[in-house]
Amino acid sequence: MDTSSSNFANQMTGKLECSRRTFLAAGAVGALSGATGSSIVKASGITGEQAESVQSSGSRFEQPGNPTRGAERAWAVAEYDHLKQMREGAAQQGNSSGGNQSGSGLGSPTSPNFSNVVNAVDDLGADPTGGRAISQDLGSAIKPDTLILFPPGEYLLDQEWGVSVDGTFGMAGEGYKQASSPLESGKNAATFVAADNTRAAINFEAETGLLANFVLDQTGNRNSISILLRSSGFVQARDIRYVGTQDNTGSQADEDQSNPMCRFAADEGATARAERLIGKHIGLPGDKNSGGAPFFWVGESNKGTAQMGNCVSVGAADNGLYGGRTPGHAQVKGGKYVNNAVSQLRYDGAESWADGVSMVVDADNYSGPTNGTPYNEKFGVQGLKTERRKYQEKKPSGAVLRNADVRVRSINSNMGAPIYIRGWAGSLKIENSRIVNQLDQTTIRAEAPGDGNPATQPPHNITITDSEIVSSYADPVIDIRERENSSIRNTCIKVPGAGPSSINGMDIGENVGFGKQCNKGGLSAPDKVGASGNLSAVNFSAMDSGNGSSGEDAQQRQQQRKQKFFQRVISVIFSMFLLIALVVVGAVATLFYLIFGD
Repeated sequence: MDTSSSNFANQMTGKLECSRRTFLAAGAVGALSGATGSSIVKASGITGEQAESVQSSGSRFEQPGNPTRGAERAWAVAEYDHLKQMREGAAQQGNSSGGNQSGSGLGSPTSPNFSNVVNAVDDLGADPTGGRAISQDLGSAIKPDTLILFPPGEYLLDQEWGVSVDGTFGMAGEGYKQASSPLESGKNAATFVAADNTRAAINFEAETGLLANFVLDQTGNRNSISILLRSSGFVQARDIRYVGTQDNTGSQADEDQSNPMCRFAADEGATARAERLIGKHIGLPGDKNSGGAPFFWVGESNKGTAQMGNCVSVGAADNGLYGGRTPGHAQVKGGKYVNNAVSQLRYDGAESWADGVSMVVDADNYSGPTNGTPYNEKFGVQGLKTERRKYQEKKPSGAVLRNADVRVRSINSNMGAPIYIRGWAGSLKIENSRIVNQLDQTTIRAEAPGDGNPATQPPHNITITDSEIVSSYADPVIDIRERENSSIRNTCIKVPGAGPSSINGMDIGENVGFGKQCNKGGLSAPDKVGASGNLSAVNFSAMDSGNGSSGEDAQQRQQQRKQKFFQRVISVIFSMFLLIALVVVGAVATLFYLIFGD
């Protein structure tokens, strides 16, 4: 380790355990910004064998199923920057050692220490049976350097409950320190229950904040439940499961009344993060303009960075992530977004990106509730949509989609495209991503800058590298309109009958292959494509339809699985035969010795 790295590690430790991810923060600024940035996965010219060799090394960042080093660095930068803020604040208060009043140290941004830990039931009198709203009992404990710990039970929310602290504050279900995924709904979970006929919410605001290890229940009558993460430094919600469907929608509601499952409002320079938030069939199809909400909303009040790590959104009534109308940034690391209305992900601009995500659109296998309107019948749908309304001239361009697995299998009405770049979107770089399109239409479509709304700041180019497109539609596969300097390289267009004429508006660079037996280009790091992180707590059938490719690709994968199975069977049989042979030989040798030995 060199001197600068050693000094940085020492600076991060002290009373704080330094994670590998945090250690990488020092050199992380800007790792994922800009559509013209260089590949994080590998340098140009590295072969598939070399990439496989790199992935087998000891670092967790190169192991299969993990996002890139750049994505981890972006997470670490946010933590490290706020750690410095925490220490500076402690120093300003005359505490040069960086400890809190209890002498236990500040902790870290993701796991702060608290001088005061109070039990919501035993100390504050909260009703764990859901008979009385928690807002009536917890007010005295909402103060700096305090953690309210909730034992398992049901806690009633009957309003938008504001929780605002200028300092460090937390609310967590018991066991939050050991949690690595959200609890299942039931008697072992601390559960916030939305009252009937209520738009319940927890509006959580802090400088250093933690909201963790809860179930949010909207299974009642005409209700919904949501959280707002308002951050002046670093606020995190993690290990939260949503159960039930938002049904206070329809004719009595409008778009202004929608309550996204999670809203972000980070100040400039601050971070609000959602880690392992999970919701299945949380909205009703067709309710987008009548109260139906996206899972994540990153809007005008977010001027900093909103981060979503290893989250799962299935069947939201609006976008899985709606992040196209913010002056700040939307960053997605890992996670699965399936059959959400409009788009699975929607963002744009420099420092906004998705890395290691899975997106699936499969209307035929939508199994969630409806309100008389089937999924995707009323509103069109996309995998990724990039756009930047209201902030075209105020925010630089440079969105990135990296290590993504996008699967579009079936729709009920219309789709702009599996990857759809609007006329008011800036540049986009697609890298080491697989896009499987089973529809009879173009796979990647980019409108001309200024088409429909004012254009963004340049650049506007679309760059595709080290990727794979699987489809049966070749006329065209990619359609890019009036976006100068757009290019594609090291990519396999696995489409029968496709050729250079199947790509409109892009410079076709080196190592681009075409056709059913495409033998050029392709993924530079196939094991990094798609969702990673701890998602084992979620099982949903819709993802079954998204785990394989279409057509020949799916058949090849199935054949490979069969071959591996038979290889294992043969290996076991051979091992058993060898063992039996050794036993027989040993028995014969023993018998020979007994008969003929002296």
